[in-house]
Amino acid sequence: MKTLCLIALSLLAMSANAEIDQQELIRFFHGSYDFIGVTPDTQNNYSGKAKFEARQGYLDVTREINGIQVNARASLEKTAMADAYVLRMRFKENNIDFEETCLFHADLDNYARLTCYLYQPEKQTHKPGMEAYFFDRNSP
Repeated sequence: MKTLCLIALSLLAMSANAEIDQQELIRFFHGSYDFIGVTPDTQNNYSGKAKFEARQGYLDVTREINGIQVNARASLEKTAMADAYVLRMRFKENNIDFEETCLFHADLDNYARLTCYLYQPEKQTHKPGMEAYFFDRNSP
């Protein structure tokens, strides 16, 4: 895992003109996470668990909050405003489409850490939701 982290950080440090090995970076996120969040346009907070499974070019994500599971798909996308990549996650919950745009880095133990804005695409929001994901070192 630490090798993947070093590779991921090296890839991110490359110039914008260099192509990153997205599959190698996708594997950096593989694993289980605890997360906390705030619902968009509210002050309602929650916590949950998530499992990220690396696939070819994307991640299958299973989110669980209060015993309810929701499946999502995440992929790396280059931002339009800066020479950087974000992890973009899309899912449907209670028949409502949601999207998250996540910044990522390595924590002090070289595991992935994500901080995300949560919103409904194509809908004006006054205050986007937020989520923070922390790698669960105790999961198998």
